[in-house]
Amino acid sequence: MSDPRYLPAELTDEPRAFGRAISIRWKSDEDPDRIEASRLQHELAYEIRRAATAQFGSIKAYAKEAGLSYGRTNQVLNGRLLMRLEDVAIANRVLSSTREQRMAVLDVAAHGHVAGVKITPDQREGIRP
Repeated sequence: MSDPRYLPAELTDEPRAFGRAISIRWKSDEDPDRIEASRLQHELAYEIRRAATAQFGSIKAYAKEAGLSYGRTNQVLNGRLLMRLEDVAIANRVLSSTREQRMAVLDVAAHGHVAGVKITPDQREGIRP
């Protein structure tokens, strides 16, 4: 696997909060498309982490159930590797028992809903002037 062009957690002022906090601050001097992609990964990682720990007790148990490497899963959820669409599809399948739940995971990225919390436009962008 080739090295990624960027790491999502490095585009935030709070790399340790990536995938863990509802809202984090993003660096303002970075490529806006990479910031947006990283923000989407952060929101999905937050929701996957929340659902996985609620359903399986830990990320390690979730990764085992999903047939994923724990190391890679942890790095993706921490923004140290780029998330792939396959990761989203697997999370949808493993963490959702109904179609509505599967669509809820995708709704996070599309509409800024995390764990039933509506994120304001300011929080969603999170880029400081």
